[in-house]
Amino acid sequence: MVSKVRVVLFAITLGFGWPVPVFAGVGAPDFKDYSVATDVAVSNHAYVSVSKGNPIWETAREKMAQHKPNLAGHYVAYSMDCGGGAMCAEILDVQTGKVVVGFPDAYVVSDEDEEHNFDFSTRADSRLVVVTGIGQGAEKDQNGKVVPMGFYTRYYDFDGRVLKLIYLKK
Repeated sequence: MVSKVRVVLFAITLGFGWPVPVFAGVGAPDFKDYSVATDVAVSNHAYVSVSKGNPIWETAREKMAQHKPNLAGHYVAYSMDCGGGAMCAEILDVQTGKVVVGFPDAYVVSDEDEEHNFDFSTRADSRLVVVTGIGQGAEKDQNGKVVPMGFYTRYYDFDGRVLKLIYLKK
């Protein structure tokens, strides 16, 4: 759980006119602040398809359902090329074999100079998901406003159902 010392303040930054959460007196969230218990005896369930989609994604999901958890105890976060120079990512619950949620946006694989590449970080013992990259424009901030295009590091709290944006750094 996030330390009670952390207080979320909203600041208007860079003239965009949209709020960016800033932790008072503290830097960006840390994996240890969102810790969860892990179970080394997690039983993987076969992938359960809700609706037939792209065969490449379906095959990847089948493989990911058998993967060792890398997020919040029994989830696997993974990414794949989703066409047009973009990467998409989603989270699968290995105990149920079902996809829980997709990442909130598709992300540019890399910019022209290859300085701003898409990447994400997770830990099996944490709910925190850290995503870096340039979104394709569908992502919304915590107030429902579209996040302007640009390279950001995004910090999400994954509650087992949704990814909640908790910190955004330009």
